Amino acid sequence: MLTYKPISAPYYTKEGTVDEWLTDRDRLFTVHKQKVFRGKLFHQPWILQDGHYFL
Repeated sequence: MLTYKPISAPYYTKEGTVDEWLTDRDRLFTVHKQKVFRGKLFHQPWILQDGHYFL
């Protein structure tokens, strides 16, 4: 079993960081009947927190 807890205050990502790149995806891809479809996603920026896990 894995558990975790937050170890930082909540924050928004800063422009140009890897955190922004990883969480601000605005495309959805799926395959249906051997065709690839792409959709545009719209969402507010995610609020993140650093965390620590325990085994």
